[in-house]
Amino acid sequence: MTEKKLNDPWLVAVWPGMGNVAMLGGGSLVESLGATPAGTIPEEPYFKVDHIEIKDGIARPGRLPRNMFFIWEDPAGKRDLVIFVGEAQPQTGGRDLCDTILDRAQEMGVTRVFTFASLGSQVSPKDEPTVYAAATSEALLDTLTKLGAEVLLEGQISGLNGALIGAAAQRGLEGACLLGEIPFYAVGVPNPQASLAVVRLFGKLSGIEMDTSVLESASEAAEPRLLSMQEQISGQRADNDDEPWSASTEDDAETDTNAEHALDTRTRRRIEDLFESAARDRSLAVNLKRLLDEHGVFGEYENRFLDLFKTTD
Repeated sequence: MTEKKLNDPWLVAVWPGMGNVAMLGGGSLVESLGATPAGTIPEEPYFKVDHIEIKDGIARPGRLPRNMFFIWEDPAGKRDLVIFVGEAQPQTGGRDLCDTILDRAQEMGVTRVFTFASLGSQVSPKDEPTVYAAATSEALLDTLTKLGAEVLLEGQISGLNGALIGAAAQRGLEGACLLGEIPFYAVGVPNPQASLAVVRLFGKLSGIEMDTSVLESASEAAEPRLLSMQEQISGQRADNDDEPWSASTEDDAETDTNAEHALDTRTRRRIEDLFESAARDRSLAVNLKRLLDEHGVFGEYENRFLDLFKTTD
């Protein structure tokens, strides 16, 4: 770990999550600013090898996710950055990892802590994603809203994206989580549009100029795929709207009610299992959506599906 004296440094920490918003944003900071490696946190005890890797038929112990620090020193001498990139979130010991990260950060003089994350909504890929903010102080939140962020009025921020900000607040450090808006139906698809919106807002807040051309190009390339997914969703809803029950008699309504419960017990159980899994890891919501569409029951579960995204990632 570096022992250099940094100028009023801020910490940005990112982990994988829905739409890969945080990792794309954090990676953009590292690459565009030319941040340099500044040490790691040992993988153990936070991670254990639970798989093997195969190459040409030869099995080797799997590689553990890395916890890496990078530093960018402002040539103008105004504000430096400490960037933490975690390749995965641990199943247990997350708070201990947060404390270790903050210990290292405070040794380097960090004064503010930020995490990037995502929020599922019904935003269209054609629209500019909104960036939502939750901060540990009214002053910081007010500054973020003046820069264009929307206040996250309620809900939860799951995982280390939220836990790190909470741990920072307990140490008296100001902090905020910046959440890029992504379509709820595409949580398993990388969303550079949301990452770009988050990075731009962070740039305004920090006063750091950065090259966002790579994210801009990635955003343009991703839009057609997201629009195609949106069209599929819209088409499915239109098909449902055209079904006879929309102008049904009592007999029609009774038939539809019976149809809703036509799923076999095994499929119902699989749907419930996927809801539980998606509640823990919303990147799995894409698998749940696929299963609901496959059996034509998304309408029955739609409100519950959308509720998964009231807790942000």
